[in-house]
Amino acid sequence: MDASGVTVFGSGFTPDGRYLACSDNFGQVGIWNMEYYLFQNSNWVHDNETKTEALETISTNSNLGAGVEKDFLLKAHKTPIYSIAVTENFLITGADEEIKGWKTPWMNQGSTSSNAKSDVDGGGNAVGKCLFELKTPQLEGLRGSLSPWAETNGIAVDEVTNTKYVFSAAGDGNAYCWDLETQKVLTTFSGHSDYLHCISLICQNGLIATGSEDGTCKLWDRRAKQNCVATLELDESPGREKVVTCTAADSEGNWLSFGGQDSKGFGRFRVIHVASRSLIQTSQTERHMSCVQTLDYSEGSGGETNLVCGGDSFDIEHW
Repeated sequence: MDASGVTVFGSGFTPDGRYLACSDNFGQVGIWNMEYYLFQNSNWVHDNETKTEALETISTNSNLGAGVEKDFLLKAHKTPIYSIAVTENFLITGADEEIKGWKTPWMNQGSTSSNAKSDVDGGGNAVGKCLFELKTPQLEGLRGSLSPWAETNGIAVDEVTNTKYVFSAAGDGNAYCWDLETQKVLTTFSGHSDYLHCISLICQNGLIATGSEDGTCKLWDRRAKQNCVATLELDESPGREKVVTCTAADSEGNWLSFGGQDSKGFGRFRVIHVASRSLIQTSQTERHMSCVQTLDYSEGSGGETNLVCGGDSFDIEHW
């Protein structure tokens, strides 16, 4: 992939960590076989002959397709891809007007869709298989006018139901639950006053969390239509600068973190206990002067739960 002028908007690893997928502003998805690069750069394989054999084994078993050793480039959309979700079954991309699901190098060869269609790049070469395409609903205005299709800024997949349901955070201020069997919207979650940046699932509690340009994070009961169970502020002070750009839940569904920019224009995140909705921690740090852009949970070597935070600075913080 030519890196000239490229902005990476989304990224994700497969559940087994073998592949990394990244989406960009040109509507492309780059997929890398991490086993190849890890072996290529590993220090623990000292025997050159053993290293060569290992690389050959990876190349043979990687399912990257004929003539492709380690990388795969998919021209997925005509517009920038703002969000991406990587699952065991397929890859999902969200762009300006639509959400698409793709057959990928790591998919079981038996995984097909009856309505799958081939996506072709400008040179006429098949670069992937589009398994489904979802159009964000257009909102109705005065005299029957329709709004433009909203961009998809966040995607979350319910792995518990074997990726039957997909959730999206849209630029129209709504979150949507999609049924992939019917390819229709099951539930629309409305209540934010500005467009959405992100969405996370808390599967153990049947909740979803959304973050918005309006400076709030909302919790929704996905089992009940239009049921917002909590509205969480990034800070209590009034101000136009507030925005929630990222959300993350731990694997047990006990803790929810949301972050962004507070009313004074500083990066901030908060941690709440999901069941009680109690505020556990608020962090504001000058190293994230303008905005916290990403949050994620990791499990430490001793079984403890840690939070990783990144923003508009050169630092990545581990809490």
